[in-house]
Amino acid sequence: MKAMLTTILAVLALILSPFTKAEAHEYGVSEQCDVNINAELNVAEDLMTITLDNGDILKINAQGDTWKNGSQLSLNSAQRSLTQQYYSDIKALVPDAIELASDAIAVTNTALTKVLNGLFGENNSMVQSLSETLSEIETELRDAIYQPDGSMQFGKAIFAEEGSFSKSLNTKIDSAVEELMAEAMGQMFVVIGKAMMSGDTDLADFETRMENLGEELEQEIEVESAKIESSAKRLCDSLEVIDNTENALQKYSDFSKLDLVKLNQRT
Repeated sequence: MKAMLTTILAVLALILSPFTKAEAHEYGVSEQCDVNINAELNVAEDLMTITLDNGDILKINAQGDTWKNGSQLSLNSAQRSLTQQYYSDIKALVPDAIELASDAIAVTNTALTKVLNGLFGENNSMVQSLSETLSEIETELRDAIYQPDGSMQFGKAIFAEEGSFSKSLNTKIDSAVEELMAEAMGQMFVVIGKAMMSGDTDLADFETRMENLGEELEQEIEVESAKIESSAKRLCDSLEVIDNTENALQKYSDFSKLDLVKLNQRT
């Protein structure tokens, strides 16, 4: 029985492990590139505002016009070409990043639902709890980024580990994992109890099934995550272009501190 409990706990930990890591890291972005967001960004309909760590505020519109701390900069043609590209690429990046996160949440839901249904039967309460939790996470993410005035907020306040949103999200995930773990344990002991009452005292088959479910989960995650791998690669391509544009702009004194996107490595 002790070996059985060890197996149950191991499989439960594996089943719930996708909750304990950021979705983007679980589904391809970290395998493609390692990136830091080092400033605050607001993207409105025709104006992008970047608040840097040193307090400087840069505003750039679609034409490449740029203001620094309220004063418009005089740009040459090379600089304007870079700021135009920068504005265009970032404006396209933000919704793409949100859609990738949504797709990763959907992948998590699909993979875990298949495994939980295989273990506890179709339409079990854990699947409903899982779907509700993931839906709440996606809603909170979208609400944090899409502002009431129609603009998009995107920066380290949301995505950095020490940011208030990340801390709130981690707390929610930890709570969800604890609740699901407790419910799963309860349901597993019900299954074991029914098997023993029916006279099936040899639970070796059940233990084998548990071990197989862990492998099935890994396979499901691999299959489902492959569906969004190309999106993760495109997102990383976009981040690399933006980082290169920033590097080009940093050669000019007015943009020397511009470092919204920092691409650390690409695999």
